[in-house]
Amino acid sequence: MEVTMFFPLLLLICSHSTAQPQPESDNEITPLGDNQTRQPTNVSLHHLTCPQDIHAVLREMSGLLAEQRVELRHLQRENDAQAAKLRQLEKSNQQVKEQAGELTAIKARTNVTENQVFSLHR
Repeated sequence: MEVTMFFPLLLLICSHSTAQPQPESDNEITPLGDNQTRQPTNVSLHHLTCPQDIHAVLREMSGLLAEQRVELRHLQRENDAQAAKLRQLEKSNQQVKEQAGELTAIKARTNVTENQVFSLHR
């Protein structure tokens, strides 16, 4: 989820950095035939640094993605272990319920037997 939110933010930052006006000192008049126009001298530098920045960010994002994959695998293993423990607890809980039912039946038979013994003593 972080990656999907991070990528549009990266594009916004990169597009914003290309749209920023350059200081007047970075511009010079370059003759083009009979016309003279202002062209920034750092345009090629700016276009080179932005893709390099994008590649650096992409490398960083790839590293973060790899970390998240490792963490996801670790969490999946933990989840599987917890699920196995839960299944064991549910099985134990079922056994306890069965034993409680058997104990109730034994108590009932014990009461009947005690009543019979008491009746025989009279």
